[in-house]
Amino acid sequence: MNYAAKIIVAAGFSLLAACTQEDDEPVPQGTPDSDLFMFCAESRGSLHELETMVNGRNRVNTSALEHGVGMLGQLAGRVPANSTVRADLQRWTQALTTWREQLKAIPPRIENGRLIEPDTMELDRALLGELQRVSQPLSDWVKAACEGVRL
Repeated sequence: MNYAAKIIVAAGFSLLAACTQEDDEPVPQGTPDSDLFMFCAESRGSLHELETMVNGRNRVNTSALEHGVGMLGQLAGRVPANSTVRADLQRWTQALTTWREQLKAIPPRIENGRLIEPDTMELDRALLGELQRVSQPLSDWVKAACEGVRL
């Protein structure tokens, strides 16, 4: 067997060994953890995206905000999150729910046979006002929770 084939076989056995390891083993402190790294990166990105919406650099994107609170929730499931953090995540979720319910309450408007998108500026302003209150405490928590996390 040539050298390249031996490398491929060794890599295959290494991959097989990695795939058969127990997933329930605790991850020692300082050990690379790709899931935690992803949750940290996504949470930081979501908070940055919220900041750009609050500052008016980006339009309100409720799909991105829903994704953001999901990632923050995943992170809260992996690292210690006090009751204040959990309450802030609940406020974020509730603000999105309120926004959706208020949007549904706007009757459809049709002009010249075309559906006119509703003006959501007031809804967006209320949503961002609520999320702005929780963004800094959540940013501080993410910074502390993800300190030292590496891939």
